[in-house]
Amino acid sequence: MDSPSRANLISEDTHPPRTNTCGDLRAKHDGDEVVLKGWVDTRRDHGGLVFVDLRDRYGLTQVVFSPQDNQTAYEIAGQLRREDVISVRGTVRPRGEEAVNTDLPTGAIEVKADDLAVLNTSETPPFVVSAHEERQMNTNEDLRLQHRYLDLRRPDLRDNLILRHQLYQTTRRYFDDHDFLEVETPVLMKSTPEGARDFLVPSRLHPGRFYALPQSPQTYKQLLMVGGLDRYVQIVKCFRDEDLRADRQPEFTQIDVEMTFATEEQVYELTEGLMVDLWENLEDTTLETPFPRMTYDEAMRTYGTDKPDLRFDLKLHDVSECFAGSGFRVFESIVDDGGRIVAIRVPGEGDRGRAAMDRLEDHVTDEIGAAGLIYFQLPSDGSGLEQNLSSDALPHEYGRQAAEQVGAEAGDLILTLAGDPPTVHEQAGDLRLHMGEELGLRPPADEGDDAFLWVTDFPLMEYDEDAGRPVSMHHPFTAP
Repeated sequence: MDSPSRANLISEDTHPPRTNTCGDLRAKHDGDEVVLKGWVDTRRDHGGLVFVDLRDRYGLTQVVFSPQDNQTAYEIAGQLRREDVISVRGTVRPRGEEAVNTDLPTGAIEVKADDLAVLNTSETPPFVVSAHEERQMNTNEDLRLQHRYLDLRRPDLRDNLILRHQLYQTTRRYFDDHDFLEVETPVLMKSTPEGARDFLVPSRLHPGRFYALPQSPQTYKQLLMVGGLDRYVQIVKCFRDEDLRADRQPEFTQIDVEMTFATEEQVYELTEGLMVDLWENLEDTTLETPFPRMTYDEAMRTYGTDKPDLRFDLKLHDVSECFAGSGFRVFESIVDDGGRIVAIRVPGEGDRGRAAMDRLEDHVTDEIGAAGLIYFQLPSDGSGLEQNLSSDALPHEYGRQAAEQVGAEAGDLILTLAGDPPTVHEQAGDLRLHMGEELGLRPPADEGDDAFLWVTDFPLMEYDEDAGRPVSMHHPFTAP
């Protein structure tokens, strides 16, 4: 029998309804007749048999086509390509002992195909979509976005969407258990100054006038509180017209909460309870409460950021007084003008070579934007302090004072930046993160232990030189 061409593979038969997903079947289903529908993940031809890994949102199932079971289905299966959409009717059977795949939940079974219908054929995908991690490619993000429907089939993105759904459901249950009402507020509203520019929507009925998309539903939830609703929650879309960054999007979703007659401690307790509930349900992890607290000023002085990563222990130290009277005019002029000298002690890095330190200096000036880096090394052999300035410019005794203040020992490295606060603290904070990543002290966001922290007492306003007036330093009603 001639093999049908791919152009004619699509079946006119609608095939029976799906009985199971591709993640359902286990050894207990041995002998069951099933109908599976999904996408072809891979196809393998093995001496008179065709193996197809069939994929859907729920998992992966191996399907076996044999000419003895159905010659036509076998021939069609031999022409299947990645991402073809098919329907298979067959019988569940155990795999041979040597063929069991312990990495798959369905790895103990396979489906012997009795019938096959091709629901749609696929052109060659521009990148590999596979449930097998080792077959996935590091594809350019622009290409993935151009073919978003394919990108959505990738396990990583699918799992993120599933996790987001689970987070929503857990959040809604938690607030329902605490007597909150979920109220949907309008998206078109009056512009109210907050932490960023508004997105404006022109009114057709009122030419020259505009609606604003909400940066947060603050006005409406205050109306709900004044109206006596007492406890409100909403998983809400918000919009901020600002430059894109890793942690900033023009459109984002926030959990918006408001309570009447509430104390500050009740807000802390409610929020910590939500985090505990989410981590227990989604991460199977128990969090300890209460979470530690730190003021904004302390966070900036100690970590150089208002959202410090406490999973590693490099800290900033103010060593300005250590260099008083040093005669080093760069440091002295900065301190005289109100600036500060900030140091970071890096344990175990005192033996770094000159080339590595030169690269670090380049990073500080080119990437972080600081004027320069002054460093002091305490070699592990105890031979004494070394620095990247001559002793004529800066006598060693001042470097030793700084090393003593930060608690440095033989084998340590001390990095110092100088400048006006808060810029020098922010630059030192960037340097801290860089060293944490370079030394493997800072795990990726999805790895390692979580370190929760409340940052309190944020300043509400800062002076905007361009606007010539005070502006909100952070969004006043949400996390910075």
